[in-house]
Amino acid sequence: MDGIERCIDDEIPFDIPNTWEWVRMGSLLTVNPRNVISDDTIVGFMPMPLLHDGFNNSHTFEEKAWKDVKSGFTHFADNDVVIAKITPCFQNRKSAVICSLPNGYGAGTTELHVLRDYTKILYMPYFLLLCKTHAFIQDGIKNFTGTAGQQRIRKDFISNYLVPLPPVAEQKRIVQRVNFVIESFDIL
Repeated sequence: MDGIERCIDDEIPFDIPNTWEWVRMGSLLTVNPRNVISDDTIVGFMPMPLLHDGFNNSHTFEEKAWKDVKSGFTHFADNDVVIAKITPCFQNRKSAVICSLPNGYGAGTTELHVLRDYTKILYMPYFLLLCKTHAFIQDGIKNFTGTAGQQRIRKDFISNYLVPLPPVAEQKRIVQRVNFVIESFDIL
């Protein structure tokens, strides 16, 4: 976007409760932030195979010195949402809320988009859930760029994506209910 606020009334796909609001992800989240930390800091390193797919929220990592991974890789930190941006990993829902990194920081495959809560008040598992929805995946596919074998979603797709934002307590309740259903059907 060009920084000019626009009315979104004609884009609203459905009604939401009065205590909720429609927002673009980029108005609440920094997309693809950079970490600034000391070179000798031990961090988590996550190549794509260590980011799990499906509806689960899990990842693993290797430990590396920051100086070895700060250039040429995607930066992330604890509580960031990472989303695979390349096909077929995007469609397979390779995404997670990052947690338990050494010293709270990490880097990994360049084929990720990272969402960081700059408000420090959001419940990031809610945003992960939004990024795993059928609607988000299908809209992302419609907005792919690149050649057939190397298609990707772009940063501006995520920044401009319109989402319903409930109060934080409701975000937590929604995630709890969805996780209960997922676990009940064992569809992880």
